[in-house]
Amino acid sequence: MKCNLIIPGFPKCGTTSLRDYLDLHPDIHMSSQKEPHYFSRDSVYERGSGWYDQLFESANPNAHIFGEASTS
Repeated sequence: MKCNLIIPGFPKCGTTSLRDYLDLHPDIHMSSQKEPHYFSRDSVYERGSGWYDQLFESANPNAHIFGEASTS
């Protein structure tokens, strides 16, 4: 599993801004889907780790931190 950074939070508390700022850093790649809810929704978790990892495919070969922000 590629993800090694998770931004937990609540709706309307700045998780989108934090996610966008982190994504500007050359060593960090945030998931293509802002709130995948992989760990909090059974129907999403059942898609498997392959589905989750594809959210972190990056054109930047220098990225070694992969993150996501979900509010649940």
